[in-house]
Amino acid sequence: MSNQTITIVSLTGHQDYAQGSSYAIQRSYQELQKKIPAERLRCLLISPERPKDCPDYILHRSCKPFSYFEYNIFMLYSLGQLIDTDFALVVQNDGWVIDGNNWDNDFFNYDFIGAPYPALVKAVNNQFCEYKRDIPYWYANKDNLPTDHYENQNGGFSLRSKRLLNVMRELDLSLEIKAPDLINTEPAELKWTHVGHFEDLFLTGVKRKQLEQAGLNIAPRDVALRFSIEHLGMHTLLHAPLEKNFGCHFSSTFTLVGVNKVRINKRIAHSQQEIVENPLVQILLKNGFQFIVPQSLI
Repeated sequence: MSNQTITIVSLTGHQDYAQGSSYAIQRSYQELQKKIPAERLRCLLISPERPKDCPDYILHRSCKPFSYFEYNIFMLYSLGQLIDTDFALVVQNDGWVIDGNNWDNDFFNYDFIGAPYPALVKAVNNQFCEYKRDIPYWYANKDNLPTDHYENQNGGFSLRSKRLLNVMRELDLSLEIKAPDLINTEPAELKWTHVGHFEDLFLTGVKRKQLEQAGLNIAPRDVALRFSIEHLGMHTLLHAPLEKNFGCHFSSTFTLVGVNKVRINKRIAHSQQEIVENPLVQILLKNGFQFIVPQSLI
């Protein structure tokens, strides 16, 4: 029987996201106890301020406000300093545990697991070259990926070993950052179309070969499909049953506004009936979630 420990952690530099992040921790903590005793679980929220609804069992660590760019750097180089358990379960306001009954101790055999995504990262000599968001191309090549192409996994809801959290410093790996887009907003803001510095793409794509050579174990696709869902089409194409999923990452389409309450932020269908019939909505309903649907999306 495994006795590994987990910190359920959420990191955000935007205070507006802190409350939803607390809900993600609360939901995940409740669900994980279906399989893992509470004494092996810890909870940590890192945000500018402690949100109003944040139970005492969640340790809060304050931080200065920061952008998504800085989020990536924090995840790669600094999160490990704040984790003293064997693993960290990273959650966000749009990524959390759906059904704790689907936890599998086999997950502990991997240093990184996140929702698989039907896109490929091309990296040559451990340097980012290209990101292919081409589902037909991915599907045609999924069982025999071209050399130096890697199927990335999402980091917004992910399980990471303590070693993975510290590997950037351990191996003295540098993050290469391309020039930002030209400024075209008022006030001026730095934005990147280039995605090579996104921390999950960097770990599971750009540096994957190097990490595996160092002995780290990135979960294979079949394990990642059971761990989390992000892209419904991928699970559909590969006949992966949604009811067996442990968790989710919804890329801001769904966000938590309560421990068991979800707001739909983006259009996923063209009528109320279609929203109800959406497979992701169905899975969440079956697991006790309520939905808030803005009138503009009905």
